Amino acid sequence: MMVPGRTSCPGSGWTREYYGYLMTTSSVRESQTDYLCVDKFAEPLPGAYQSSTETGGHVGHVKANCIKGNGEVHNCPEYASGREVACVVCTK
Repeated sequence: MMVPGRTSCPGSGWTREYYGYLMTTSSVRESQTDYLCVDKFAEPLPGAYQSSTETGGHVGHVKANCIKGNGEVHNCPEYASGREVACVVCTK
């Protein structure tokens, strides 16, 4: 299970497999977005790089936005506004 906004598992019986940053992939051709938790210590494979123009998409950090629709800042204690969102992957 992937849990955004945390670096630890939600309770007893869960094992943390890894933690890192919530990232998003989006396709240029389709307006589809997926979210994934990328290990904090992940490294790219040598020679595996392709530019976003070759693949039609990119991967980037998800940042918290603690703003209401009317532009007022509101309290969202789980996230620091403007910062990357952490995540954890847990198994049971």
